[in-house]
Amino acid sequence: AIDENARSAIGQYSRTIPTILSILESEILEGDVLHSSLSALKVLAKENDANKAMIVNAGAVDRVMKFLKQHTDDDYLVARGFGLLIELTRNGTESDETTIELNGFFDLVTSEMKKRPGSVHIQAGGCGMLRNLPLSRREQAETAMILVLEAMKNHSEDSMVQFEGCHALLWYSSKFPELAAMLQSEENSRVLFKSHLRYDIPTTTSDDEES
Repeated sequence: AIDENARSAIGQYSRTIPTILSILESEILEGDVLHSSLSALKVLAKENDANKAMIVNAGAVDRVMKFLKQHTDDDYLVARGFGLLIELTRNGTESDETTIELNGFFDLVTSEMKKRPGSVHIQAGGCGMLRNLPLSRREQAETAMILVLEAMKNHSEDSMVQFEGCHALLWYSSKFPELAAMLQSEENSRVLFKSHLRYDIPTTTSDDEES
């Protein structure tokens, strides 16, 4: 278990976050050190708004995006970076859309998902990122849904792909009701039904069961 007082103290110490971010920009360090740095930032940000604000205000989003673009050959590193960005962009709003587009979130995520459909780490992280992006353009939402459905089909045995994918589909279907028709095709219905069977997703309410 995480000691919340310790996490808050570490996060609020003035040198902690700048030091970790500087590691990501080092041309000498690599491997486990980089993985651990991304994980440390995610742990500090998770469910801690004060730490998250400190990390974002230190320019972490731009710096992590730049870092990921330089390490697209490492599936695990990209997936871990996606995990951190998911935490930093969680509960995004429409006002965040311009920032997100300027940072190239959507382009990076969709590009990586298209390049490596066989990587469960990239697909799970990508679905999680797409779930959090406050897109308002229909064509982007349609692209996101296509990629999510493809990920769910290719990785039907992975619970995180299914979990993040279902949430992403729900988000975009509610935002763009006309796109919900995509889910009704025979192929996509099979993808969703298989996910329901494997992970026992409830399809009825308690009221339905009582009646």
